[in-house]
Amino acid sequence: MKALTVATLALLASTTLPAQQSIGDWRIVGATSGTTTAYVFYDAHSVRKLPNGHLQVWLKAIPTDDTYKAAAEVSKDPAHLDAMRKKLATGYVPPVALEQQLSREEVAVAVVREEVANSANIQPIMRMLEEVDCANRVTRDVSVQAHIDGKDVSVERKGDWHRIAPETNMSRLHLALCR
Repeated sequence: MKALTVATLALLASTTLPAQQSIGDWRIVGATSGTTTAYVFYDAHSVRKLPNGHLQVWLKAIPTDDTYKAAAEVSKDPAHLDAMRKKLATGYVPPVALEQQLSREEVAVAVVREEVANSANIQPIMRMLEEVDCANRVTRDVSVQAHIDGKDVSVERKGDWHRIAPETNMSRLHLALCR
């Protein structure tokens, strides 16, 4: 948590340096809880429109503890700091902030987490290919790969459609993709 605060303060101090490209474009939609808490991201580069008008997008969940550790390294790297400063300078709003008002510091923390997801070599505890029907406000799993109790689990079949509840990770994903 301390490393995240250091990175956040560094970001808030200046927003004028040029940025370098990140490897991915993972954007935070929220978090999970359970035996392992994790932050959930979607890859903006993977969004694909299907012939039926639905969208497909990859999501991943990375453990919060690993995120905090990686934030310390990201906050020391000038290239990463530049990328995060650029995002903040342009008025970027992370998907996690689409259903609620976040303070400037909370937005900066979300940007740090996104930079960690984009650049750190953290093994996700879950990867999901999700199909989103914007018009009907429903989603379904297409592919799920998870690491549960020391075992890798993979399901490669389309699941049932589920309505999107408000104030959830899927709701924020829907808001980000279906504007």
